[in-house]
Amino acid sequence: VQLTDATGVAEFRTIYPGHYQGRTTHIHAKVHIGGTTSDGTYAGGHVTHTGQLLFDDAITTEVYKRLPYTGDTAARVLNTADHVYDDQHGSKILLKLTKLGTHVSDGYLGTMTLAVNPASTPTAVGVSGSTSGGDAPSGATPGSAPM
Repeated sequence: VQLTDATGVAEFRTIYPGHYQGRTTHIHAKVHIGGTTSDGTYAGGHVTHTGQLLFDDAITTEVYKRLPYTGDTAARVLNTADHVYDDQHGSKILLKLTKLGTHVSDGYLGTMTLAVNPASTPTAVGVSGSTSGGDAPSGATPGSAPM
């Protein structure tokens, strides 16, 4: 969870995500608005966007040649074979990744602009007709984002 600054920008630092059976490499994104913060806790408001951010397949291929990703035995699904890719507008949900050095091990900077309708209240994940990205893998905690 990260609050945006006065200009609406949030920054996350993380590792490159792995993947699980049947899905392409992705991270989940959920935008809450209208709440309040007190002592570092956010409360109230409502969800205005639930979606997923995907990674360029060529970059993922390079990253997955390194440890610890080489130990992952789950079959990898490319973006175009993933149902969310088509359901959520294809290449529009790809993070823009910029290499931070000359080697994959130097890391990447990922950027994405999310424009959301503040009045929107999307359907919950797993509800018929939902475009929120599908069900979490078995064993995932409700409300958690598998990475």
